Amino acid sequence: MVVRYQINNLVEYCLRIFFHLLYNQLAWFYDVVADTVSLGQWKDWISSISNDLDGPVILEIGHGPGHLITAVIERGLNIIGIDLSESMGKLAYRRIRDAGYEPSLTRGSAFYLPYKSASFNQLISTFPSEYILNKSTVDEAYRTLVPGGVFVILPVVWINGRNLLERFVGFIYSITGQSREWDDSYTLPLTRAGFSIDCEERIVKSGRLLIIYAQKPNIGNLTEK
Repeated sequence: MVVRYQINNLVEYCLRIFFHLLYNQLAWFYDVVADTVSLGQWKDWISSISNDLDGPVILEIGHGPGHLITAVIERGLNIIGIDLSESMGKLAYRRIRDAGYEPSLTRGSAFYLPYKSASFNQLISTFPSEYILNKSTVDEAYRTLVPGGVFVILPVVWINGRNLLERFVGFIYSITGQSREWDDSYTLPLTRAGFSIDCEERIVKSGRLLIIYAQKPNIGNLTEK
């Protein structure tokens, strides 16, 4: 039992290092890996949630390679992005420009969003790491949303497939945190900050997406934190 625990910890540690490199030094290879480990569905998962956004002004936290921003711009909405990774910023910039649009991207941390209070109608983050529920991130999300604005988070996917490949992908997701079991830890930091929460499980091929909608109270004279 102890040996198995140690092996799982080692695998998790190695995978976390790999994904860190993939998001930074190996960003050029990100789409290939993401498409492979999602069984070809990664872009569809990301793009599907674009229909949940109606703006008019949106911020994507952790924009990654720019697929969601491109999909949202194609719908005629105003969206900007922020990401700590310089490599992802360059990748997203090229993708958005190649699609014929002018990128509006910022390199920065979710802990200190460089925007005025009540700047956005919606915030969106897809498959983020643990930083997304850090108190600093949640407080900044609350601050930068207008009253009644919504913070949309797609934190996990549960792979339910039965074949060997789907079960392996499900295992990978479970140890990297992208397929955790549901518990209050997903929403507790948001409710503590003052958000009201609604959650949806959306059926997709070979699995389910969890989507969290955290709404800031819609009060005209709301005092900002």
